[in-house]
Amino acid sequence: PAGWLFAGHAARGLALSQSELGESEAALATLDGGLAQCAELPLALLTADLLHVRGVVLRRLGRPDEALEALNRALAAYGQARDLSGAARAQDSLGMVFMDEGNLAESQFRLQLSLSYKTVTNDLPGVAITSGNLGRVYLQMEDLGKAEEFFRRDLALARSLEDAAGEVIALHELTQCVLAAGRPEEAARRLEDAGERVARMPDRRTKANHAYTRAELLIAQGKPDRALQYHQFCRETLGQLATPYELTLLHRQQGDLHAAHSDYGLAREEYGRSAEIAEKCRRYSLAAVAQFRTGMTLVQQNLIAEAAPHLHRALSLASDLQALRMVERFAGACDAIDCRTWLDTLLELKAANASLAQSRATQEAMAHEIVHDIRTPLACISGTLALIASLTEADVDEELVRNLRLARSQCNWLVELTSSMLDVYKLESGALRAARDEVDLGQLASEAAVWFEGEARDKDLSVRADVPEAGVAACGDPELARRMLLNLVKNAVKYTPGGRGEIVVRVSARGAEQEARVEVADPGNGIPADLHEELFTKFGQARSTREKCSTGLGLYFCKLAAEAQGGRVGVESEVGAGSTFWFALPVAERVREKR
Repeated sequence: PAGWLFAGHAARGLALSQSELGESEAALATLDGGLAQCAELPLALLTADLLHVRGVVLRRLGRPDEALEALNRALAAYGQARDLSGAARAQDSLGMVFMDEGNLAESQFRLQLSLSYKTVTNDLPGVAITSGNLGRVYLQMEDLGKAEEFFRRDLALARSLEDAAGEVIALHELTQCVLAAGRPEEAARRLEDAGERVARMPDRRTKANHAYTRAELLIAQGKPDRALQYHQFCRETLGQLATPYELTLLHRQQGDLHAAHSDYGLAREEYGRSAEIAEKCRRYSLAAVAQFRTGMTLVQQNLIAEAAPHLHRALSLASDLQALRMVERFAGACDAIDCRTWLDTLLELKAANASLAQSRATQEAMAHEIVHDIRTPLACISGTLALIASLTEADVDEELVRNLRLARSQCNWLVELTSSMLDVYKLESGALRAARDEVDLGQLASEAAVWFEGEARDKDLSVRADVPEAGVAACGDPELARRMLLNLVKNAVKYTPGGRGEIVVRVSARGAEQEARVEVADPGNGIPADLHEELFTKFGQARSTREKCSTGLGLYFCKLAAEAQGGRVGVESEVGAGSTFWFALPVAERVREKR
């Protein structure tokens, strides 16, 4: 085991070095070899580290879907190893992938979680890194006040930790921020501070980044000729090491230099290359900026009709708040040349929609952050109440014990509510991705029947599994399928009146539809047909169930989970004749043939 552990850590270090040298494909091969070795031993923490680095490398390669998959697997492995510091790093990397794709609300949510974890574990270097990343997100959202706050926090921590590299990065980011805020004198001072430290550093990428930032400042100061010298130095220094992200920025800056010399045709060519690279690696916010600047060069030439397609494309790629800021600048440019057109109505509608969407995204992100933060304290309260009740049962009157049990019951309901909200949010946002493994539905049905046997007996009910001898295998995510079935059986036990008889969990394979189906049939009161569709909506409930404590999220979770696995859900019910809730997944044989 020590040899495997050493080899795994060596693979991680080698992959990081290869990635820094621009050999990302070789880094992936190294990581895959390390992961294959780890599969033979229970090394959850090392596996998590390798998966995390793999996600970071895939992000650099502009492959966000694969990066998200690797990082989510890393997050799960860190959870298995109970490593909160590792989970914080994974959340940070997930936040940056979401930022690349323009999903700034999800990015902000992930980074705030990471910051919370790192604060709890007193990981000050990590707090500095995540503060800087949050600053980048707010800078893309053009919330310059928040961005500057986080960049200053990053700089203060880097200085207190005597982290020269971190200090330079923070100074460069802060320079860009105050420059965007219209304070070039302060930006120049910050850049001078960074320059003194960069001169003593051998790292080529740091020197290139400093030259790029210097060129940005000189362009803003109206000195494009001097800016060109730093731009060329940056290109030559990076050379073949330039990542797709860096190439996007370099082409955009080259376009700015051409525009400063009124070479609008050449500027549009460079912006076009920047947008093409950004879209190819799915950095949509950067692509939106390039498209917008193309449109603005056309506006400066009074070519509004030709600018319109680029503006439309920019608004479709931009995040909501970013789009709103673009609309404001575009309208100002049109005013400056006295050329308001039919675009006004479109722009106003887009601005209103962007503002509404941003407000909603912010509210949802805050709500889910609050939900996440209160779940753990609730679980602790529930456990404490159970302990108090068990310790005091023999010494106090029944009224107090009954009240303690009632309080614990209500706490458990709140824990269930917060867990359901987080699960639904993960499925809605794509953060929870379904696996494609073989699922033994017969075994799940048998386990569910045993799981709820005691709860059903308390109501004078029984739960029976009806499974074919040959068994039924589906293709899906075993954990999601298990939770879907537990949801359905729990509802059946909860809402079926006591003494009604038997709840049956039935598994079957349907050849015509080529799907495996699980049904939960109960002898309850039944549900009116006009409410069937509403049951599977967010917070949807049948009128007859609203008197009980219910989140209204269980069936909605089942619907999202089934769809994520390529399946479906439904209900067959009549008033007075009971209900049969079911879900269906592709049969395993069909999926194997398709692959």
